Amino acid sequence: MSEECFNTATVTVKDTAEFLNIEFYETMDTMLHEMIHLYCKVKGIQDTSRNGSYHNKRFKEECLKRGFYYPDPDPDSKIGWAYPKITEETKRIMDAFSINRSVFQIARKTFQSTPDRNESEENEGTGPRGSSRRKKTHIIKWVCPGCLAPVRSSKTVNIICGDCKEVFVEASV
Repeated sequence: MSEECFNTATVTVKDTAEFLNIEFYETMDTMLHEMIHLYCKVKGIQDTSRNGSYHNKRFKEECLKRGFYYPDPDPDSKIGWAYPKITEETKRIMDAFSINRSVFQIARKTFQSTPDRNESEENEGTGPRGSSRRKKTHIIKWVCPGCLAPVRSSKTVNIICGDCKEVFVEASV
């Protein structure tokens, strides 16, 4: 990609609401991860394969140059070097900036604060005059912030993803 093209392009990094409900450094970890993908794209570095799901050694090298480390010495067999963590030095650099951390928190009413938490309605048929009757369910949907694997449970659970070792977070409906 030429510099002219990059200067006129609009780049958007999207993150879902449930991922903003995590610790500040985890959010920064994700943002920097995505910025390294952007850097690689601009510089013409192929950092992934398998249709973007496998993070290769070039991605790992760029991460190591930019304040990340890898807790596991081996790549994941499915997604490669996808889970770098920011170093303590990177955290100190971030702390030196006057970042308003509150802008990275969810500023909306969550299901955790409502009395009828986790009750979604499923269509059960139609009643008189075409009105819908709905049944409430108490199923909770969880998602791994790393690989986006979904899990459902009937009660609050503490789940760790076997693939990426991340703690599942409750997904917004």
